[in-house]
Amino acid sequence: MVFSISPHARTIAANPLVVPEANAAVLLSTLAARAAGDPFPLVKSPNCVTCGISVVLKAIDDAFGLDSVAVTTFQALSGRGDAKYEPHLVVGNVYPLTGTAEKTDDYQRAELQRIFPTLRRCTVAAHRVPVQVGFRTPLPTALYS
Repeated sequence: MVFSISPHARTIAANPLVVPEANAAVLLSTLAARAAGDPFPLVKSPNCVTCGISVVLKAIDDAFGLDSVAVTTFQALSGRGDAKYEPHLVVGNVYPLTGTAEKTDDYQRAELQRIFPTLRRCTVAAHRVPVQVGFRTPLPTALYS
């Protein structure tokens, strides 16, 4: 079997989308099908944001049930690893992706719906923001102790 974190073929329904902490049953059924002789699929990992939020949403789903979710992300302009965004396109320190050629919000929505197929409503708004320093200095302990 091939396991991949690349974005290639993530949207193909025949390729299971797996976050083991959130939908391990999909991985187990894929492994069982392969052991039974089914052709092996390309097992995919979703977008990095989808991976992280899926773990949290799984815990909420287990504790309370999950009917709907609304997600807003703010990701570095450099997150794609390219210089796609012209400075004049950034408005108010944010480059909203909705309605642009970058379909990150659409991808994340589709991925969440595959990982949580019982979701009735799923809204995702992804934005790119300029980041000058790649890390955040921790707040002094006195502020949150």
